[in-house]
Amino acid sequence: MPATLSLECRMMSQATTELLTAEELAQRVRVRPDTVRSWSRRGLIPRVQLSPKVIRYDLQSVIAAKRAWDRDRDR
Repeated sequence: MPATLSLECRMMSQATTELLTAEELAQRVRVRPDTVRSWSRRGLIPRVQLSPKVIRYDLQSVIAAKRAWDRDRDR
C-alpha cells in the first residue's frame, strides 16, 4: 500500500473527506500519536502529504487499512 497519494488523489481526498492530524487520528482510534506516526512511517496506514512537513490522515482509509491487517492476521 503506498504511503502517499498522488497530487490528484490528495486534491480529491481533501474535497470529500476530513483530513486529520496524527493527534486527532490517535484520539479517534484510541492510540497514542506516536503510534500513528510509527504506522505511517512503516507504510501501514495511508497518509496525505500536504508539504514536506505537513501530513494528514483520512479516518476511513485508516480504518480500511486496519481491517485489512486484521484479515491478514486471521489467515
